[in-house]
Amino acid sequence: MKKFDVEFKKLTDNKYPFVRFVRAEYSVSDNNLILHFLASAQSIDGGVLSDRVKDDIVKAVVPLVPDEITFSVRYTKVYADEDTVRVKLRQALQKYIGIAAGMIKPEDVSIQVNDYVIDVKIKAQKAYSSMLKADDVKEKIVDYLNENFVENVNFEVVEKYISDEEKKKIAEKSLKTVENAGFNCDIKVSADGTVKEDGNDVFSDLIDPSDDTIVIYGDARQVKAIALENLVGKAYMNVLPMYISDIKDTMEAATVCGRVIGLEKREYRNKNFGLNLPTGGRFKKNTTDEKLPMYTFTIDDTTGKLSVVYFARDTKVNALDLSLRDEKNVVISGKLSDRNGSKQIMVDKMWLADVDYSTIKTELPQKSANKNYYLVRPEKYFEESQSSMDDLLGGEKGIAPYLKGKTFVVFDLETTGLDVQHCMVVQLGSYKIVDGKIVETFNTLINPCCHIPEATSAIHGIYDNDVVCAPEFKDVVPDFFKFTRGATLVGHNACGYDLPILSRLARESGYNFDNPVLDTLILAKQQYRLPSYNLGNLAKHFHIDLENAHNADFDAIATAKLFIILAEKLK
Repeated sequence: MKKFDVEFKKLTDNKYPFVRFVRAEYSVSDNNLILHFLASAQSIDGGVLSDRVKDDIVKAVVPLVPDEITFSVRYTKVYADEDTVRVKLRQALQKYIGIAAGMIKPEDVSIQVNDYVIDVKIKAQKAYSSMLKADDVKEKIVDYLNENFVENVNFEVVEKYISDEEKKKIAEKSLKTVENAGFNCDIKVSADGTVKEDGNDVFSDLIDPSDDTIVIYGDARQVKAIALENLVGKAYMNVLPMYISDIKDTMEAATVCGRVIGLEKREYRNKNFGLNLPTGGRFKKNTTDEKLPMYTFTIDDTTGKLSVVYFARDTKVNALDLSLRDEKNVVISGKLSDRNGSKQIMVDKMWLADVDYSTIKTELPQKSANKNYYLVRPEKYFEESQSSMDDLLGGEKGIAPYLKGKTFVVFDLETTGLDVQHCMVVQLGSYKIVDGKIVETFNTLINPCCHIPEATSAIHGIYDNDVVCAPEFKDVVPDFFKFTRGATLVGHNACGYDLPILSRLARESGYNFDNPVLDTLILAKQQYRLPSYNLGNLAKHFHIDLENAHNADFDAIATAKLFIILAEKLK
């Protein structure tokens, strides 16, 4: 797709800097190709992208499309102010450097947008600046931004200098995180900012002693682990393993640990065997071995289990064969992906390790539900078209057997951003389904006690003035907790977004939403083959009204109706 855009700009001599080609959709049935372009908001609002210019663009595209294929061009309006770019950059960092993105502070990111150019400059500590400077990571981040904006992206990373005094402050702050996590050790911070226990560097076997990085960061729950033997990859690492139970999505770079279970070794076919490949690059390509070793096993850190796979790049795996065994403890760093509905990590680096499982704290708050509603009360659900759902399902007799005798609460959140670890809720919408019928609604705006970014408000339409008099989340959660007792929670992409946010903020107020959870995004993917599974497309496919997308109330009722339909195939 990048090549098409390059050719288009070359043919037009970059005459249309306010548009960028991003993707194509081809329909075999009608032999039609849809070319999707981004167009800057200024070009659309200011009339620069006129009908005449659109015609000129179509003419310019003709040489790039085979003669036998008909095509059309569609435009998506995009904004490129600093806040919007910052949101997309944060998404890219989380996608490609995983949990390490939390170490890059907003004040260390400089963004300037002008004259169809976006300049991004990031200051980061040594380990993270090296990670960002890697060619594959840097290119992926730039490509991600280019897929969201018409402006050309300049991406610069510089190493951040940290004085001994600053190191000491960071280390002292990190020490509090260690203590809160339950690391029972006599830790002291030295004058140069290093963290020591009984005069020795803490985690010195696990962390590169030449690196200035402070490794305990953010609010992520981490496990104390000491590396004993390097098995795969470089000899040192700079990130403590996270709880397996905290994994909610795929990550380009994740670090986990646990006890090895079910170790198997077999062979896989080397796709590079016999090829004449260029030398160089990060990894040397093995072209001499037809078969290579592959290791698969599961790790268990007591909070959860995770599937592991390692594809060896050569046959020299003596360290693995001699040291890796069932019941051994390992620390693994690699790419976390979704495989057939289950998470799997592909090994990039691996160590035998001494894992201190006593540092894992799984106790959750256990406040009980109030006897009465105090601030937000549920209301009975009335809808003129409620009968249409009955008609759709064939009346009372048509209610899915799965729904009978059960209670579900379908919910949706609107927030201040996409970062599930830090964003705040601005609206909660939910509907209760009992015996297959929507019976109650619990909806409210919520004051996040912080500024709602303009780019986010442009999506869901909720601004600071709308929530200034609304209750705070801590005041709403007791009533919502009561509303959900005895129910299964349901949401669209609930497991990947809404539930982690709800759980995080609820825990801060002493509530643990331990309900069973169903995700309509996952259910729809399991039951139907569709070009897209976002809520808007699913609502259109099933003829469900969704008048105001990205409003928690409207999204929640649409999700409730979608769930009732999907429940037809549940057992």
